[in-house]
Amino acid sequence: MRGNSQSPEINDGDVVLVNTAQKQVIDGKYYAIRIGQEARIKKLFRQLDGKVRVESLNAATEFLTPEMDVEILGVVVQCSKKF
Repeated sequence: MRGNSQSPEINDGDVVLVNTAQKQVIDGKYYAIRIGQEARIKKLFRQLDGKVRVESLNAATEFLTPEMDVEILGVVVQCSKKF
């Protein structure tokens, strides 16, 4: 993990284990997602209008829309804290 957008839950330097078989959004879970060429770890919520809300603990909320180049890579199942 690089960056502090999910700090203090997931911090810069932590290692996350991602289940790439689980791509269906379950509200409030952390997911590895790819937006364009950039991979991110974000908390996702499915909205009633079909959009997916992307939440960061330390950044602005954004929404994924069908026209965006986005891929859900998998759900985060474990995080090992950096010492």
